Amino acid sequence: FKGGYITRQYGEPSDDVHAIQLELAQRCYLIEESCRFDDERAALLQGVLSNMLQAFISSAASRYEGKK
Repeated sequence: FKGGYITRQYGEPSDDVHAIQLELAQRCYLIEESCRFDDERAALLQGVLSNMLQAFISSAASRYEGKK
C-alpha cells in the first residue's frame, strides 16, 4: 500500500514500540450512494473493531506482564 507513514514514523518494533494503521472502506459505515451514515453497518463494524482492539490489548498485556 502507498500509505504507512504513521507506522514507519512511529513504530519501532525493535524497541517494543508498535504502530498499527487501519484503513476502512466507507461502505463499512456509509450508504455510498448518498454518503449517509448507516447505523446498522456501523454497529456491525463497532463490534468487529471492539473485538480486534480487545485482542490487541490482551496480547500486549500478556506480553508485557512482569516487564514493568
